Amino acid sequence: MAQRDSRSVGEIRGAERGSSRAKAGAAIIIAMSTLNGCAGSLEGEFARLRASLNDMRSLQAEQGAQLAQLHADVRALQGKQEELEFVNTRHIGGEVASLKGELSSLKGRVPPPVGVPARALEQDEGEARVLPSAVGSRLIEGLRLVREGKFLEAVPVLKAALDASGGDNSGGDNAAGSGAEGGNGAALSFFWLGVAYDGVRDDRNALFAYNQVVTRFATSVRAPSALLRQAHVFERLGDTDAAEAARSKLRKDFPRAPEARAAKGRSQD
Repeated sequence: MAQRDSRSVGEIRGAERGSSRAKAGAAIIIAMSTLNGCAGSLEGEFARLRASLNDMRSLQAEQGAQLAQLHADVRALQGKQEELEFVNTRHIGGEVASLKGELSSLKGRVPPPVGVPARALEQDEGEARVLPSAVGSRLIEGLRLVREGKFLEAVPVLKAALDASGGDNSGGDNAAGSGAEGGNGAALSFFWLGVAYDGVRDDRNALFAYNQVVTRFATSVRAPSALLRQAHVFERLGDTDAAEAARSKLRKDFPRAPEARAAKGRSQD
């Protein structure tokens, strides 16, 4: 009896162990099934992620190509802009230079004030351009100021031209020079210095400048005009005898000059 009970307990325990193994096996099977399902799900998710990543890479490649094209377009536009700016600058620069030349030419055609010999002024503006630069540049500037009626401003400029020509003006406005002849540049500088003084009614210095042309540069083309203008200054001062003496010398020394004919008509009056 005791032996039979002992066998029954063993069988019960064996059955329990078998049941436990069965349950464990079932649990493992369920876990494996679950894992297999998860693995499949994960594989699907990975596949979707790979597809999304490939799409993103394709999109990035496309955007990169578009960005490169955009950069190329910008560089092309910048090149065209620089080219246009260069062309415009050159064109505008050329127009400005042309306008300056035209303005200078127009200023050269502006009639000078009354009392300034226009024909002689035009001739000497051309003559000054062929003189040495040190003389010619100053003389051109002085003649420009005379043409514009800026006589006081012209005086120091014409004195500078005279000094550059080698003409003697060291004795001041009222002293006669004792230096050697300074050539055509000095003769023209003295003459137009006389005209500038004449313009501001500085009669004494005007007479001095005209006399320098007559006595030191008697062969100058401006000597006849200097004598005639001397006569006008003497008349303005009321010295008719000196005026007539100047006209007489003009008619004697330069009988063919237009100024001599003007002086002759004046004497007949």
